[in-house]
Amino acid sequence: MVIFENPDQPGTIIMKRIAGLPGDSPAVRDGILVLNGVPLGSADPAAGTVRETVAPGRAYAIRLTPVRSEDWPAQPVPEGHCFILGDNRMNSRDSRTFGFVPESALRGRPLSVHWSTDPNTGTTRWDRIGRSLFPTETR
Repeated sequence: MVIFENPDQPGTIIMKRIAGLPGDSPAVRDGILVLNGVPLGSADPAAGTVRETVAPGRAYAIRLTPVRSEDWPAQPVPEGHCFILGDNRMNSRDSRTFGFVPESALRGRPLSVHWSTDPNTGTTRWDRIGRSLFPTETR
């Protein structure tokens, strides 16, 4: 996860997930991230989610909604930039909209969960609030 200045609205800070670094060739097909030719997820259309695995033990549920289905053709991330995707994959303004994000727009990374609601019920997920986003790291 990264905090960065929105290329569409200078001065506005947003948070999304880095999905590609310089030299990577990310693509998005039917809501699934394909990194360097390897699909990182599997869709569960009945649940409206994709389960994305970025490393052993690091999997994320990415929300799919019928709002849009915007694919991104594979193309290399240029030096000094990154490819960013939102977790509400089908309804997110991210690199598929505004292109690669320059490193100079990056402001930092989030440290913990500030607020969390269940996407299906809208209820507060109290057990997630305050949870570290880097549980295996020591600070």
